[in-house]
Amino acid sequence: MENKYDFAMNIALFRTLKIGSCSNETVSRSEMSFLVYITYSNKEVTSVELSHYFSCSKVFVSKIINQLLEKKLVKKIDNEDDHRSFLIGITEEGKDLTKKYVEEYVKETEFLAEKLGQEKAQMLKELLEESREILKNYGK
Repeated sequence: MENKYDFAMNIALFRTLKIGSCSNETVSRSEMSFLVYITYSNKEVTSVELSHYFSCSKVFVSKIINQLLEKKLVKKIDNEDDHRSFLIGITEEGKDLTKKYVEEYVKETEFLAEKLGQEKAQMLKELLEESREILKNYGK
């Protein structure tokens, strides 16, 4: 690679794009990421699951969950299997907000795919999938 910094900065700039924003900015990107994960898990999740999936500390997870609880977007559920912990479920308000976000995200990515063309869009999808798999093992 000719210029590793140019490569890294282009990826960083793409990541900072505000894709899938909601008109009513009530949540941070981290909060929305948690909401999407919880919503599409189709089950209640634990803080440990969130920590592992997002590769972040349990303290960070607790901070985000508390913010989402305050906003009434998630709810704590007693964990029948382990009474020392709780599960995190999504509220109707959380589902509605997540649905709006995902719909907007899909519109924007459809626009991108249309402008790239089918072949390039498919190539981008495959490169992103491969990149995710490669980076899962980074530092291990």
